[in-house]
Amino acid sequence: MHSLARLDLQQARLVLDALPPEVVTHVGRCPIHTGAAGEAFGLAEFLRRVAGHLQVGPDAVGAMVSAVFRALRAQLPPHPNET
Repeated sequence: MHSLARLDLQQARLVLDALPPEVVTHVGRCPIHTGAAGEAFGLAEFLRRVAGHLQVGPDAVGAMVSAVFRALRAQLPPHPNET
């Protein structure tokens, strides 16, 4: 799953520009969803899809996703609305 597909173009560019080069080299199109149109879905569906891609159970995926987003947030500049 390509997480950047959930962002608009400007947001995705800001995320990519803020990441260190060694991380950017690992960001690319998902081979499963290449060319697929984006769609809106909620947290439960997101976790189900991530669990399917990683082939892990639903009990493990929440902690994994949280860890990835914490690591990503640590690499990004603060959002203008954050104080």
